[in-house]
Amino acid sequence: MTDDNEPTDEPAAAKDAKILNEISKRASNSLQKYASKKSMIDETNYDISFEKLYKMVTLTNPSVVLVIDNPDVAKILQLIRTGFNAEFENINREIINDYPNYYPTDEPLAVVENSINYQLNYIDLTQLAKITGVDVTNVNAVRLDFRFNFVVRFKSLETTVPVTISYVLTGNAKIVNDLLSGVVAKVAKPIVNYFNQIKSIKIDSNQDFKKLYDNFDIIYTNNYEELDTIVMHKLNELIKIDDDLAPFKDKITFVFSERMLNLVSASITEAAAGNAAGSNAVFDLVANRTTAKWSGEGFNPNQLTGQNFLNFYRSVMPIFQTNKGILQLGSFNVNLLKVQVAGFPLSGVVADNNNQNLNVSVEVSDQGLNKKLTNFGNIIAAFNKYYRIETYLPGKRSIFHVPTNDFDKIKTYLKSSGDLKKMWSILEASFKKLSYANGLEDLNLFYLGESYKALTTNAMLYYIDGNDNMLYPNASYKLGVTSGGNVYWTFDYRFGVDKDSSFIYSVYSGYWTSFGIIRE
Repeated sequence: MTDDNEPTDEPAAAKDAKILNEISKRASNSLQKYASKKSMIDETNYDISFEKLYKMVTLTNPSVVLVIDNPDVAKILQLIRTGFNAEFENINREIINDYPNYYPTDEPLAVVENSINYQLNYIDLTQLAKITGVDVTNVNAVRLDFRFNFVVRFKSLETTVPVTISYVLTGNAKIVNDLLSGVVAKVAKPIVNYFNQIKSIKIDSNQDFKKLYDNFDIIYTNNYEELDTIVMHKLNELIKIDDDLAPFKDKITFVFSERMLNLVSASITEAAAGNAAGSNAVFDLVANRTTAKWSGEGFNPNQLTGQNFLNFYRSVMPIFQTNKGILQLGSFNVNLLKVQVAGFPLSGVVADNNNQNLNVSVEVSDQGLNKKLTNFGNIIAAFNKYYRIETYLPGKRSIFHVPTNDFDKIKTYLKSSGDLKKMWSILEASFKKLSYANGLEDLNLFYLGESYKALTTNAMLYYIDGNDNMLYPNASYKLGVTSGGNVYWTFDYRFGVDKDSSFIYSVYSGYWTSFGIIRE
């Protein structure tokens, strides 16, 4: 039983994220154990013929997607889903029993029904026989991959976890088990050893993964392709130098559609990374994060420092309020289904030395995190100094002082379009061309952007004042917004591997007359 009232020095948001992580990891481990136990479906145990399945895939036509309304496969797919549903409900009940106060009516786990996919795959038994020495005369076997996503919820937090369960369907279970044992014993050894050695990956100190730190590639909810690529590269190297695998290395393949690492939980979601888009809440948030909060109102270059930004940013970002000295970025299961030998999956997940499912933790040290965020702050400070940006708390106002060349470019574009995106790209490009900006560490990770939610499909238009020296929002033109409607947007500083996978510091809000650009 988990004590939900257990005292802790952790902030509430960090504690909730930790519990979500624990529930997600628990559910994933339970499903992986189920997958390992139920990976073989023996035709002789059921009053269902698999004969048509065996004929659906061949060496030249190795895979086919199955649909449940096909009468040739409906009973088999229903058999699989029924067994899975029973296990999934058991996992749900166990979690509810341990967290009864948080799930009075809802369940912590839910399958995303439109994510379900069944794929039948060919297994080259002849090649496997050569590798293992097992006689496969008159043996039939195919692989059925059951893929789906499930959502994990705790309070207002949720995360989505992808799962693949691979079943081997056969009428010769003993012989196929002998094949699997022989293949796993030979091929899985270097993989198991590698992951048993690296249970935690510290990206700022592990040279194999330093690229992730250098690019601040640490948001894994939607994409962790680079992390997976690094792991695959390392495993390829280990397989190449393993003499025991030499006779059949050309039969070892990695399934493109599978990840080597399956995400169990990610600490940093889009919301946790600072994306503030959304109605009135945006303006409350921006008021609490505006540059004036850490550099003072107006323009105060002496207060615009990376250290001041670091102290402030970590204090207002719940994900950074940790007292552990390490920020866990993600937890992953090692997925042996990624590896196939002649179409035969290495079932299950890698186990540690205690025969428990192995979770690999990806982390960054407090020192490494501070270094990156200080670099982010140094760039923001330099940007503010170049454009002499004034910020004021009343009305959440901000004023940019822009060189004539950039001002004219922005004016021309806004007259024809009214979209804010080009304005930010002009300011960003001009800043990055400066000689002193080029000396700023991690400038390549810095972007400008905007987040806006509105009752309209476009950003607001800008008004050009009579003397042609100021741009500011046009309060009289609402782009078709209904009476009383408003346009909401925020101006963002972004920092990360790319503009869409970055930490976001939403700092200036647009609410009619709260933003202005003055010609210098």
